[in-house]
Amino acid sequence: MHKKQISLLGHGQVQSRILIIVVLLILFSTSLLGCTGESSQQSMSKGEATSTMPADNTAEPSNTPPKPTQTKTLSPTPTPTATPTKVVTPQPITEENIGKLELTGMLGKGSLGTVAWSPDGATLAVPTSTGLYCYSFDGKKFSEERLLAKGKFLINALFSPDGKLIYSGSRDGKIFIVNSFSGRVEALLEGHEDEVSTISITNDGSKLASGSRDHTIRIWDLSTREQLQVITPGRGFVLSVSFSPDGSKLASSTAYPELTVHLWDVETGLEIQKIQGCEDYDREVQFNPDGKTIVVNCGIPLFWEFGSGNVWSPIKSWAGTYVFTPDGKELISTREDQAIVVRNTSNWEEKKVISGLPNAVKQLSITQDGVYLAAVLIDNSINVWNLNKGLVLDSISGSCFGDWINFIEFKPDYNLLYTADYSGEIKFWSVHQQNITKQFSAYVYMNNKLAVSSSSNEIATAYNDRIAIWSATSAKLIRLMNGAIDEYTSEIDFSPDGKLVAAGDKNKIHLWDTKTGAESLTIRGNLGMVWSVDFSPDNLTLASGSLDGSVKLWDANTGYLIRTVGSKLSDVRDVSFSPGGELLAAATADGRNVIVWDTLGFQEVFKLGGFYDWVNCLSFSPDGMLLAAGSSDGTVRIWSLDDGEELAFLRGQESKVIDINFSPDGTILATAGGDSAVRLWKISNTP
Repeated sequence: MHKKQISLLGHGQVQSRILIIVVLLILFSTSLLGCTGESSQQSMSKGEATSTMPADNTAEPSNTPPKPTQTKTLSPTPTPTATPTKVVTPQPITEENIGKLELTGMLGKGSLGTVAWSPDGATLAVPTSTGLYCYSFDGKKFSEERLLAKGKFLINALFSPDGKLIYSGSRDGKIFIVNSFSGRVEALLEGHEDEVSTISITNDGSKLASGSRDHTIRIWDLSTREQLQVITPGRGFVLSVSFSPDGSKLASSTAYPELTVHLWDVETGLEIQKIQGCEDYDREVQFNPDGKTIVVNCGIPLFWEFGSGNVWSPIKSWAGTYVFTPDGKELISTREDQAIVVRNTSNWEEKKVISGLPNAVKQLSITQDGVYLAAVLIDNSINVWNLNKGLVLDSISGSCFGDWINFIEFKPDYNLLYTADYSGEIKFWSVHQQNITKQFSAYVYMNNKLAVSSSSNEIATAYNDRIAIWSATSAKLIRLMNGAIDEYTSEIDFSPDGKLVAAGDKNKIHLWDTKTGAESLTIRGNLGMVWSVDFSPDNLTLASGSLDGSVKLWDANTGYLIRTVGSKLSDVRDVSFSPGGELLAAATADGRNVIVWDTLGFQEVFKLGGFYDWVNCLSFSPDGMLLAAGSSDGTVRIWSLDDGEELAFLRGQESKVIDINFSPDGTILATAGGDSAVRLWKISNTP
């Protein structure tokens, strides 16, 4: 019966049932499309298909009516929120956190030494007072600057014949052996007691000769790295050494008072011959590649035929520096008109002239294939020529290389630092980016400092025989102060209100009106060079420090002597009022001390010492709670002005510290000096 009922179902019933199944499938599919996509995304993420279920897997519909389809609103997938970068607020340097003071940056690359090409001409090694910079060269451009032997004051550099090692003499008398690939310092040659001023390597790479300011020449075995010979040419320090092509002889030149060129037997260390009479200071010596003559730089190249002793010169014009091509067929030298001249050594006629250089050349170096010539200019830039084509290929900017830095000062905030160096270049540095934003040449005297007005709009310098005021924004000359100044003008200072500028010279102090340029006062009373002047915060008093060992206070309006604070302090190099004017500090040279007085009764409050050489510079922290001083021994000491306790001893400079300055917010201490770089000290944020 049951079977019969099923078999008796009509076509209409069957169609009705099929229609219901189709409707349910449609509703089910619609429901799937109305989802947020989460399930389909999950199945796709697992590699599953998202197709509709086939009809033969569809179950019989239940008697429960289907629920109405609900369309779900699609929401965008939320974008992951980036973790915010934690902004580290610089901390002012205080007595409480000074234990975390550390060297965090450096402005500049230092002063240049004697550069050298690698044997394959692919690398130029540039020794500086802050380390050894290596520049890759592809025949067209420089790239891939690397700093090796970081922090070492290096004077010269030479590659081993296979190019694997770089030898570099240092300021402290050591010779560094650096792996040119890894940059690792592999060994030190030690024995000299002063600066290694010159080095030379034999063509086979077996021996190295070094000359020093300690008046000795040392010959080293480079396989064992042992010292073979110690030669003492005379009383002058050694300027230059050069091996003969076969390595059996060594030529050397010494400085005043000897003014002598020697020829030595390398095996025995005995003198073979010598010549005297070259009056020029440079006196670089080189062997002619033919091995028969020694060329001595005496303003013009002198050829010394050491067998016969004959001395002659095929070039009658001045040649500042020169180099032979490796095959000895050409001599490349400089001329007084800043040109570079290439001469044939067969007839000494000019073959090629490279002109149009922006500055004079102070050093030449040529690749072993004789194709590329590197010239170091007096602005410390390095230019490279293709000698075959006579084209300038590329240059290394000299802006980050320099001379002794005489002056540093932050204005108006801690991100801008002014520097002035020995050559007269004034540079504006971005402390954050550690690069130069502006530079110009503003004065000519080598030992002068400069001054920046409190508004940071004007800069005062010694310019020829006058004091000049420059715009700090345009670097244009605004005005020259009336009245000549002495050649030895030392330090300049603006009054806090910017109305006056003061400068000290041999035994006088000059004051000018900054608006009119008129000299308002000439103060006499010192018996020696006035090294330092500083206005009090209230503009009323001018302090001076002098070679005569005195600290004097002058009325800035009348020039009258108010009082002499110290009179037996032995060469006062710097004087400074504290920010609030409550204290006056003085740095002494021979005494190696810092003296601090209160400005009410001018009683001595502290006598601070510990230095092993002259104290050159002072800086109070902006809150007046700390005093920092820099010395010729290369160190900086910081004291508490609460009790005179020494809080910090810093040694980061590779030479004397000439100037020191706290930033206006007290978060940075900048030091600068003889190694031609500025070091920045901050409080570490490391827990």
